[in-house]
Amino acid sequence: MQLKDAFEAVTENVDVRPGFLGDVMTGARRRRTRKLVITTAVVALIAGGVAGVVLTRAGTSEVSTTDERFALPTRGELASDQQFLDGARASWRTQTPSAMSQRVDSPEDAPTHVLWAGNTPAGKTAVVLQAQHADKSWATSVGLVVNDQLISFESQTAENPQHGVFQFGPKDSVFLVLERSVPVQHSMRATRGQDGALSREWRPLTMTDGVAVVTAEQGDKPLFVLAQTPPPPDDFNLDQQLLYPRTPITPQRAYIPYTGLGWNDRRFATAEPEYLPSGTVIHDLYETLHRARLVDYRIGSITSGQWHVIAALPGDRTALVTEFENQLYAVIYGSDGSLQRTIVGPPVLAGGPLPVRFHLPDGLGIVLADYGSGIGPDGKSDAWLAPANTGEVQVMTAGSTTVVPLN
Repeated sequence: MQLKDAFEAVTENVDVRPGFLGDVMTGARRRRTRKLVITTAVVALIAGGVAGVVLTRAGTSEVSTTDERFALPTRGELASDQQFLDGARASWRTQTPSAMSQRVDSPEDAPTHVLWAGNTPAGKTAVVLQAQHADKSWATSVGLVVNDQLISFESQTAENPQHGVFQFGPKDSVFLVLERSVPVQHSMRATRGQDGALSREWRPLTMTDGVAVVTAEQGDKPLFVLAQTPPPPDDFNLDQQLLYPRTPITPQRAYIPYTGLGWNDRRFATAEPEYLPSGTVIHDLYETLHRARLVDYRIGSITSGQWHVIAALPGDRTALVTEFENQLYAVIYGSDGSLQRTIVGPPVLAGGPLPVRFHLPDGLGIVLADYGSGIGPDGKSDAWLAPANTGEVQVMTAGSTTVVPLN
């Protein structure tokens, strides 16, 4: 009770809320209990045969972890470059606080460990680990340091190992993938067949010293999945297995402007149809086209249209036309809302009159759209379903008329 008596003597003339002293004493006991629990847990892990690592630094408290990566030697072609390793650790310690708003929970006094160090197209690169205080079996901050600059990081736990993929380098074209307990398969790009459907060729990702470095070229869209064997080329249901890249804190490429049409809202190319797609249907349009293998996985930025043109078709059917990644797509529904057909169309013809010219199959007509313009012989506003045999059409914009060929 000496602490309590001393506290009461010091605070005799200080007005504190009732129960304040009790809360202070309880907090002290809780901190002592937490230290005891951590110590007991580490002892139990070692006694139970589970690899446990206790990290210490002179003058600091212990930080325990069962992340076995801390016990591994540094690997990679720069593993013996002590000057670079020291610089990478220093960069992590000095540059992480400015990024703490992104929720890295590593105590400043927790020692760091360089898991891998090597050369990449972006320069000298290191993967740095730091143990976190957490109520889980282990928690680790994993950072990517390139040329003594902290590029990116994530918080990993045993229950949530995150994705272990970092995207960085010139034009964000370099991908560093950490080895996992499950093999990583990768695909560089999707290709479109004559039927309009996409496919992806998957291959095992070869790891060297616990990492793989992949460089993308213009037009590539690398994807990574956890799978024992490469998925079939036509399997576009891998969303739950995808490893999403951690992008740089400061993007390495200039801002890429939106290249779509920039239109909003819906327009009718005909009178209002029997079936009118609901907001939910419109919201799920990407998933509908993705399941049909007409649009690729939504990784990174994807420019999707915020507009759609609706047209009534024979047989009480409804056509909906929109854009994804500057490509036109059409979806045809029955009068009961049932999905009947998905169709890939031509690219958007941005920069000129009548950028949307979609020839529907089976002679159903040509969906034409140019928001803000009058289209066709009657000058229909914004959108018009032209007969299938229409060879050219008049487009009036801001008082000026242009004849646009449709063949």
